[in-house]
Amino acid sequence: MRSLFVIPLFLLCSCVIRIATTEIILEADKTRVAMMRTESDVYGDFFQLRIFHSDLMQVTNTPDQIPYTSLDSLFGKMRLLADEVITRRMQYDSVYKKVKSLSEAEKPKKSAENLKLLHQYDSLKIELPPIQSKSSITYFELRKEYDAIKSSYGIKRLGMEDLAALTNEKVIVWLDSLEEVGRMVGKEKQDLRQRYPSQKGTEFFQAYQPVSMLEAKMKDIESMIAQLQNSQSRFEEGNKQDFIYFGPNIRARLEVQATDNIVSALALAMSECRKLETDYWSYKPKR
Repeated sequence: MRSLFVIPLFLLCSCVIRIATTEIILEADKTRVAMMRTESDVYGDFFQLRIFHSDLMQVTNTPDQIPYTSLDSLFGKMRLLADEVITRRMQYDSVYKKVKSLSEAEKPKKSAENLKLLHQYDSLKIELPPIQSKSSITYFELRKEYDAIKSSYGIKRLGMEDLAALTNEKVIVWLDSLEEVGRMVGKEKQDLRQRYPSQKGTEFFQAYQPVSMLEAKMKDIESMIAQLQNSQSRFEEGNKQDFIYFGPNIRARLEVQATDNIVSALALAMSECRKLETDYWSYKPKR
């Protein structure tokens, strides 16, 4: 009687295994691909974030203060979630590979154990994808919080190409300003020729003094724009893997500080040019 019980069980196990493995392997492949895609989305993003965050925390002077403490806290939570996403996929993979191997075998060696494996797989395929998906959703919610803090505090990272482009925009602006100063000088000289055709006399030289100073300032601006263009060239030729961070209490890079100093000097020079223009037309008698 005992043997009659064992034989049907063995046959039942063999039959279930042959049918189940051939039917579920296609579904298993789809589930595995979906879980791998979720893992790729999360960990691909986290890989980039890890580089950004690690470098950011090294260049700030206040890693123990807001906003960096908040960013670091969110980063730690995201790291756990990213690891969780990988762990769930690996958990699934370990059973998936056994089921796949079973489906490729001609005859199951241990039917009872293999049946248990199928039951285990059946449970994991239901449990793991939703758990992984929930971790993924939570991860990207925290990522939005991280980015929102960055944005609110003006924290950003720029590459050499970005800096070259921004510097080029500044060059264009200041070339326009240089043209404006040139127009100032031209109008004043034209006015002087009309007022003092002989271009002589004390009154002429007094009137010409702010014009002369304006011309000198124009040359200074030309020189500073040339320096700005040199900075642009250095950024263009810089290491494409080098990034510079901006934000509160972040240590300034010398090349960026030098560019900012040039722009500040240009702004001051332009202010002085407008004052000289005012001085000139203020000296001119009203007609």
